[in-house]
Amino acid sequence: MLAAHRTGAAELKAFAFLRDPTFIVGVPLLGVGLIYNIPALTGLGLSLLACALIVN
Repeated sequence: MLAAHRTGAAELKAFAFLRDPTFIVGVPLLGVGLIYNIPALTGLGLSLLACALIVN
């Protein structure tokens, strides 16, 4: 049972970046930048997503 708990915790930790504030802000910025063709928002969104993935 302890081993199952450990593997479950590892799976949740693998997707911890989904709850990261930089990811939560980066996804809408990237979407708006791509939809309305605004390079500054697209770049900012990509940068925030990269930070969320690197940090976590």
